Amino acid sequence: MTWLQENLPTVIVAAVLVLAVVLALFFTLRARKKDGSCSCGCGSCPYSNGCKKK
Repeated sequence: MTWLQENLPTVIVAAVLVLAVVLALFFTLRARKKDGSCSCGCGSCPYSNGCKKK
């Protein structure tokens, strides 16, 4: 219990960072699934032939 009390600020910051990464991945994957693309333009993409287009 002492370890947790001594490192509580570090644990909180790490938890916030992990939550931010998880949310970013969630929204990115959800947008890709919904739109079917990465939405960054297919002109220079080497995978443009394999993309799901709208």
